[in-house]
Amino acid sequence: MTGDVDQIPACLYCEGADCEPFLDGIEDRLRYVSGKWRFNRCKYCGAAMLVPFPRAEELASFYPPVYTFQPDPPSAGGLRRLIAKLEYRFFFQHQYQNQVRRVLATATPLPAHDPPRLLDIGCGRGLRLLGFREHGFAVQGTDFEPEVVKYVQEQLHIPAVALDVDGLSKAFSAEGFELVTAFYVAEHVPNVELLFRQAFRVLTPGGWFVAAVPLADSTQAAVLGRRWSQATEAPRHVSIPSQKALHTVAGKVGFERLTLKADATSQTAALVGLSLMPGAATTHCESPDRVKALLSRGLAAAISVAAIPWSLLDAYVLKRPAAGLFFARKPERQPTSP
Repeated sequence: MTGDVDQIPACLYCEGADCEPFLDGIEDRLRYVSGKWRFNRCKYCGAAMLVPFPRAEELASFYPPVYTFQPDPPSAGGLRRLIAKLEYRFFFQHQYQNQVRRVLATATPLPAHDPPRLLDIGCGRGLRLLGFREHGFAVQGTDFEPEVVKYVQEQLHIPAVALDVDGLSKAFSAEGFELVTAFYVAEHVPNVELLFRQAFRVLTPGGWFVAAVPLADSTQAAVLGRRWSQATEAPRHVSIPSQKALHTVAGKVGFERLTLKADATSQTAALVGLSLMPGAATTHCESPDRVKALLSRGLAAAISVAAIPWSLLDAYVLKRPAAGLFFARKPERQPTSP
């Protein structure tokens, strides 16, 4: 564990300094970074901040070599490759397509451009971009890991660049995209407002920013507590926003038409499976103990299916989903007076 044990950062969403204990005794579910952490919750907006808060130069070292799902892992044996293909076909591909449909149903209308241009910040292996490309978008991606950017470029033939949020202004001109997405990125970055401002800058007037995030004010967070998979992503998750926190930071930046919709049910239900079976993570499937990890993954899948009614209840009755798609629109340019 690194950083200052007594450090309690100001809220990354509303800049409030008044926080209270939220979750304590958190350990990395990937067993990649040793130590224990806690999350404190902002009393104003409800967002959770990691304590001790890591230094910016430490962040990259928290990620294992295999972190995101790959449908064709090159170093895996035949059985592992078959399982990965089945996982992609029956879970991940369905989830990505569902997310694409949800984005396009709410982020409308888009400013006119043929074809519409999309930038995905933190694109990972870019598999979700395939769905947007099928819907006619000219897609580009960014990620801070050069290895996954190479995969996007060479295997998917999608333009992508390796950079962090700070580098967006140098890599992309202003007002160059009608849609900007960031799937499960905000909770990883130490400057959330900068992420929103960078998205605002590269959007054309009337364009949409869509951020997929875990939510600290969800029923899953309340019930599962320190076992919740989005908390045990510490120290890679340096914050977990609430619905109010997202509205606060987006409004401050200048976005309008702010709304939050539940993420795909398969995604939110899977968080329950990962919470109860942390050994099922993709990272463990590429470890020497991969057989145990694959068995855990099967059990986690069964738990996830059983959790679907809970996820539906959270999303459509309680309105407290474990993860949401947050929509924010850049105002249209006002006509100048004659």
